[in-house]
Amino acid sequence: MHIEGVVQGVGFRPFVFRLAHPLGLDGFVLNDSRGVVVEVEGAPDEIQLFLERLPAEPPPLSSTERMSVAEVPFTAGAGFDILNSERGQPPSALVAPDTATCIACLAELFDPSDRRYRYPFINCTDCGPRFTIVRGIPYDRPLTTMAGFRMCDRCRTEYDDPLDRRFHAQPNACPACGPQAGLVDAEDRPVAAEGDPVAAAEEALLQGSIVAVKGVGGFHLACRADHEAAVARLRGRKHREDRPFALMVPELAAARALIEMDQAEAALLGSPERPIVLARRRPGASVAPVATVSARFHNGIAEGTARICVREAERRGVSTVVLSGGVFQNALLLERTSALLARAGLHVLVPRLLPSNDGGISYGQAAVASAVLSAE
Repeated sequence: MHIEGVVQGVGFRPFVFRLAHPLGLDGFVLNDSRGVVVEVEGAPDEIQLFLERLPAEPPPLSSTERMSVAEVPFTAGAGFDILNSERGQPPSALVAPDTATCIACLAELFDPSDRRYRYPFINCTDCGPRFTIVRGIPYDRPLTTMAGFRMCDRCRTEYDDPLDRRFHAQPNACPACGPQAGLVDAEDRPVAAEGDPVAAAEEALLQGSIVAVKGVGGFHLACRADHEAAVARLRGRKHREDRPFALMVPELAAARALIEMDQAEAALLGSPERPIVLARRRPGASVAPVATVSARFHNGIAEGTARICVREAERRGVSTVVLSGGVFQNALLLERTSALLARAGLHVLVPRLLPSNDGGISYGQAAVASAVLSAE
């Protein structure tokens, strides 16, 4: 079988493994330059059930565009395996977009007893960075920006366990083996080198600073939405005297207090992609940030995908303005922009990952797209 569509980076290989194994099927699944290749051997009834369930029970983040099935010579295999990816053909596989942190990862993120407590780069098979870390096709760790981070024994155990939700999660990492966050000042000097850089960034936000947050998809320029001086400075630096900023809120209830939102818009805000949604400002909304961040236009409300950087601000009831730092096409441009932002007097939070632009979605639109990596 050859399956094409958004089938790489969405847990499709683990899904196929878990589907074939209980049916007693032998064979393999692997990624190639066009999608996913599956070969199964077994009793005809079990193979038929496999063929019926495969398109009917796909991973939630996947999307199958084409599936071809052909008979192959019997090889008397033993067991079902996930094999190394095949290369050689021009790449045409679709790459899944980054997705918001899932409920299970959020629970770990804020659990003091968990080993990934407050780890900004937490992810699993169901969530986290995809497109922004890809360097090539097929989608495997060596062809991502995670290639330089060798998994520790505990992460490797998760990666190899078919019953673990991080089974074959390519970006899998933890504080012991993965990327680290750091905070530097305008002179590129480390801030809170001996402490928690995320907590230091939170405190800077509370004090009215503008913080350049370099996350999994590029830069967000963030400040307190109820700090008029900070918002004014941000407008001046971005030359956005009238255009609205995107307002990050901790949950849908907070968004409903600021905007008029129907079921379609609420569904977009709660979707795995967490796009910025344009909506009408609620008449008479008493919350101060509304007028500050959007004087003439509808507000762009975003339920944050990287909320750890503003967690303390949210806990204290402070909203946060978030703005994409610019349009980036490559890592070199991103590094140069980081230096410029630092020289402009901004605090810069600097994990080393790749950029992706924010998407704005108005009512009636669902413009969340995957990217096609060409041979170029």
